[in-house]
Amino acid sequence: MKNAKSIQFGIQHTKILFSLKANSSILIFFLGLFLSLPQNSLSQISFQTGQSFATGGSQFEVVAVGDINDDGRNDIVAATGYYFSAQFDYKLFVYLQSPQGDFPTTQYYPYANVYPGIKAIAINDVNHDLLNDVIIGYGDSIAIFYQNSAHSLNTPVRYFSGTGVDDLKVGDVNNDSLPDIVVCHWNSTTIRVFYQTQSGFTTSVYAKPAGGYDAIEIGDVNSDGLNDVVYMAGQWAGGIHVFKQNAAGTLNNYVSYFPGGSTSWQSLQSIAIGDLNNDGANDVAASRGGNSPNAWLVIWYQNPVTKLLSPAVNISAYEIPSNIDIADFDCDGKQEIFMNHGGWNKITVWTSDAAYNFNGYDSYSVSVAQHPKPEGLTSGDINNDGMPDIVSVGDFTNVQLLYNITAGACGTSGLGVDNQSDHVAEARLFPNPFSGILTFTLSDAEPASFILYDISSRIILREDFRSSATIGTGHLAKGIYLYEMRNKNGIIKKGKVIKD
Repeated sequence: MKNAKSIQFGIQHTKILFSLKANSSILIFFLGLFLSLPQNSLSQISFQTGQSFATGGSQFEVVAVGDINDDGRNDIVAATGYYFSAQFDYKLFVYLQSPQGDFPTTQYYPYANVYPGIKAIAINDVNHDLLNDVIIGYGDSIAIFYQNSAHSLNTPVRYFSGTGVDDLKVGDVNNDSLPDIVVCHWNSTTIRVFYQTQSGFTTSVYAKPAGGYDAIEIGDVNSDGLNDVVYMAGQWAGGIHVFKQNAAGTLNNYVSYFPGGSTSWQSLQSIAIGDLNNDGANDVAASRGGNSPNAWLVIWYQNPVTKLLSPAVNISAYEIPSNIDIADFDCDGKQEIFMNHGGWNKITVWTSDAAYNFNGYDSYSVSVAQHPKPEGLTSGDINNDGMPDIVSVGDFTNVQLLYNITAGACGTSGLGVDNQSDHVAEARLFPNPFSGILTFTLSDAEPASFILYDISSRIILREDFRSSATIGTGHLAKGIYLYEMRNKNGIIKKGKVIKD
């Protein structure tokens, strides 16, 4: 779907190419950059393709991004299942990011050889030591690779969950500031919650519709300040089913929502939670269907009055929409939606217009797994330039890296590592660790922004300020957060902050 913007975008880059003829090395770089631009450009957001990791023999199934060696930089954790490779099957591949934004070190961690292998992965602190751990789901179990004081991963600890783990997510679902683990299972009529305690976990189960190829998300979808659980049934009943957290710290019976239209297409492929119309309330997005014309992006917007999800909006999408996720790729406070497309070797990135409508997408040609698992797509800053990038499980033995090269986004050039701006203002953030409030100051009065991210590089809050500001943080869960202070010139200061 081309339009005037896509033509103008191409012309602008052509002019850059012609102006650089005198320097062949720069010309070659920008030529590669130009060729990696999306085929259907609807916005200035852009990604560079062509880089990947390969297993050397086995097949990647899931991928996650987060800091798992406590150095303040996001690492990539990808995992394999069974694919006829004794050397590489049933392993975590940990790619540790360097200060230069590359991955010179790879570590390998095995897990139990249970066919067909891993189904889900997450990164979070699940033993309240302020270090991120890796949580995986396979067979009838979850397993946790706890990070140790040397900042490597221990041998995994297994916990029984139930037959046929399909997906898991980590988040505080009983309002005690400790992240919990929520798991769904193939053709099961319950979800299981591992509630984190000071000494381990307690578990509870909650009734749900039977499904298969299911998915789980955690987020506040009724604006009461409490995280809820959204379960997606990939077959049978279809639809999404919202378990609202109550004041007692348990989950209410689910309320169901369906995409509508033909009754034969109620099943979904993947779900994500985020504020898609910039009203301060979380919405739910899903990928739905198969080949066009039965391929859709589905959005349930949160009603500002009732705080319930409104009837679904279905928007035509590219072929076989598979995994879906949400991120703010240009740091403008508006969320983008991105999807991969199993078997069609495409990733699409959706941006909204001025009225927050999602009417089209940019597409990128990359290897995509035929049937991606729920955790086959994610985002995070993987080259230390302050911008969220895309990481996706490719076909068979590779993980695809799509580097965000959006010019001027997030105060960066969009062309490489931008660690700090040249701005000389002194920046401070205190207290650290923090509890109820967080204060940040600059030595000048230039307009600036403070951005707080969770460990998956998702924006938690953003505050525009001059000189200084203090924000309330009582609603934030205990744990590790990443922050940045930016002005028009780029990043002034960034680092890690701890909520205790």
